[in-house]
Amino acid sequence: MYEGRAGGIRRAVRGAHSGDYNVNTTGISVMGNFDLVGPTRALKHSLVQLIAWRLGSAYHGAYGKPFIFDGRFSRISGHRDVMQTACPGRHVYSWLPTLRERVTQRLGDYRSKIERAWRKGGAKRGDLGAVRIGERGENGGRHTTFARGRMYSSSGGVHTLWRGAILTRYVSTGETGGKLGYPTSDQRAVDGGLRVGFEHGTITYDRSTGKTTVKLR
Repeated sequence: MYEGRAGGIRRAVRGAHSGDYNVNTTGISVMGNFDLVGPTRALKHSLVQLIAWRLGSAYHGAYGKPFIFDGRFSRISGHRDVMQTACPGRHVYSWLPTLRERVTQRLGDYRSKIERAWRKGGAKRGDLGAVRIGERGENGGRHTTFARGRMYSSSGGVHTLWRGAILTRYVSTGETGGKLGYPTSDQRAVDGGLRVGFEHGTITYDRSTGKTTVKLR
């Protein structure tokens, strides 16, 4: 498996695979002429692994028909579903129902603490919005980036940092890999601003000056 368009395989990088349907989609190219030959066992296994990881970390299943650009399409579709092309070849296209089954089996019914909290808050229709960078385990905890903030899960609990000065400063310090560690509180109001507690300190935002202050302990 190879990363195509640069920017990071975990990020919502806009590809160039299907014209107007590139936004909010991931394109996977299977190399070969699969009108003539069938997909190998290794290719099938790789597709199941990659798609299950990509969907699972963004809290999606293998089924459903989301709306994209001008219509609804299967969560796992073929190139020919949106463009005039034979891609991905008749042998791979006819295997897509089995691919959906296998991805579902691999995903199981597990939901992380972050996913449960996000769904409780309204999922993509809630205040955080849709997933932008899927959940990742890192430095003794886990975190997910949403449209309007980030959620962190560690031994200190599950906490949300909203887009703004505190989150920007936290990311600039190295985020979960920096000296502050994971959040141990949500953003809470203090005199004239906001504050977040971390494993090894605090970040405070002063509304009157627009400044953030980091204190390590």
